[in-house]
Order: sequence, then structure tokens, then C-alpha cells
Amino acid sequence: MEPDLQTCTNCGATLPNGASYCPACGQKVLTDDDRRLHALAREVFAEATDMRGRVLPSLFSLLFLPGRLALAYRVGQRRRFVSPIGLFLFANVIYFLIPSLSDFQITLFDQITLQFYSPWIEPIVNDRLGVPSAIDAWENGSRAMVALANDYELRAADISKTIIVVHVPFIALITALLTIDKGYRFIDHVAAALHFMAFVLLYFVFAPMVILPTFRFLLSPFAPESAAWVAFMGFVAAYIVVMFRVAFELPWWRAALTGPVFLVSYYAVHLVYRLIQFFVVFFTL
Repeated sequence: MEPDLQTCTNCGATLPNGASYCPACGQKVLTDDDRRLHALAREVFAEATDMRGRVLPSLFSLLFLPGRLALAYRVGQRRRFVSPIGLFLFANVIYFLIPSLSDFQITLFDQITLQFYSPWIEPIVNDRLGVPSAIDAWENGSRAMVALANDYELRAADISKTIIVVHVPFIALITALLTIDKGYRFIDHVAAALHFMAFVLLYFVFAPMVILPTFRFLLSPFAPESAAWVAFMGFVAAYIVVMFRVAFELPWWRAALTGPVFLVSYYAVHLVYRLIQFFVVFFTL
């Protein structure tokens, strides 16, 4: 290729060096500025008002082709799909409108009894109620505790949908560390994290309507109810392995080893999210 020519990252067409847009497919020629974090933020405004028929292909790839969208974003094939932020916001709206099986919001009682940080936050609840033990107050049917718990759950239902995004930078950091030898830019990991969280939101909204009943039907003659839940969550584990294989171009053996590490790390991030959620909700009551 002549030195004054370049190749479009979206369709492979040859175009003059210095061209701003590809004459064949219309995609903007990527510059170093387009590969920085602020470029990702700029795209959300355009995506919020102009999906141009990219929603269905993006949703199909997100749900059934793990890692495909993250790979396309990283190599510059961005015109054909909704941007990572646009897709995440779309999934967040769906999650906001339709109840799901996810635990992005948990009760106040679960916060002060079942979490690793519960011993640290129970005194905060005790002080609010003016009692020695909020747990004892709950078990004794304290009206003040029940009222506080109800207010907390109503507030958490709104707050949880707003702060889910706090998962993203932590997930991006995890994938960056797990694939540090690949040398990808951090924005590529942010895009992959946005795609993963969009998948999680949509999966736990729609899969209980289709996948879980299907597993129950197929496994009920041979296995207990718990087997359906194992298969339900096993799908997520398999999705993660394929995601690492495709998005970060890892060999299968490495993707298979990386997947469980990521899953455990994600759960740790989710616990941090729950703690953040507690403080945000509790101190805005």
C-alpha cells in the first residue's frame, strides 16, 4: 500500500491518508482522540437520539455473541452497532421498567445481617432508631424498624437503578489486570465492562421469563429444582468465558481459567456496590 493511503477499520476500504470519513461506509476515521475516555462520553448524546436501526443487531450480538461488540469497538468497527454507553443506558431503562430477579437492591434487614460489612453498618442503623440492636428490634416487630425498612426499600428501588454504573470502572480495572499483557487501552476495557453490565441487566430481566422455565421443564424429570438454577447461572459463567475469548482474543484455555477469576472478582465488586448503595440510600432517607 502506498504511504499516502490508509484502510478503513470498519469496511476495509482504501482511502487517502488524512481523510476524515470513509467514502464507502461513511464511518469517521479514528484518531488518537477517538480512543480516549472523553470520546466515549460524547457518543452518548448522539446515541440517545439516533439509533439508526442499530439496536436489534446490537442486542442480538450482546445476548448471543459474547464479546463481539467489545471486539468490534476495540478494532474500530463502531458504525454498525450502538455505542457501549448507549447500549448500557438502553438496558438500564429496561431494567428500570421491568422487575428482575437480580439482587441489585436488597432489603435493609439483609444489609445489616447477611453482608460481610454488616457489623460495621448495624450501629449506624441502631443510632437512627435509638435502640441497642436493630436486629432485635426487627425480630420484635418494632414499628419504627419496620417503617424504616419499608422506606429504605422504596428508596433503594430508585437509587439502585441510578448507581448500577459504579460497577463499570471496577469491572474495567479487573479485565485490564487479567489481560494486562495484551496492552489494550483502558477505554477498551470500559467498553467491555459497559457491554457486560448491559448483558447482566437484560439477562436478569428476560431470562427468567424464558431460559429459567425452559431449564425447569427440561430438567424437572431428572433433577431437583436447584439444577435449573445451576444451569441458569452456568449460562452466565459460559458467557464470561466466551466473552474473554472473543473480546480480548485469548486462547480457550486461558479464557477458561480467566472466567472464574473474573466471576469471583465481579462478585466482590457487587459487594462494594451494595455497601455504596446502603450509604447512598440510608443517608438520603
